[in-house]
Amino acid sequence: MIEKSTRPARIGEILVAKGILTEDQIAEALRPGKGRTYYSKIGEVLVHLGYATPDQIQAALNEQNRLRPR
Repeated sequence: MIEKSTRPARIGEILVAKGILTEDQIAEALRPGKGRTYYSKIGEVLVHLGYATPDQIQAALNEQNRLRPR
């Protein structure tokens, strides 16, 4: 589980912690030209590459919001 910190947890960190993705998959999704356009969101790229489902991305976003420092 991701611990609360002073900065919000990143989607990739949450997905790796849950065992859905690997660090290598996150790195690949962040590389230019891997399904990204200038304004692509990482979740959209991960779904495009087939590494995560929309439901997994939504669950990670929910977790990110839950962990957000208040």
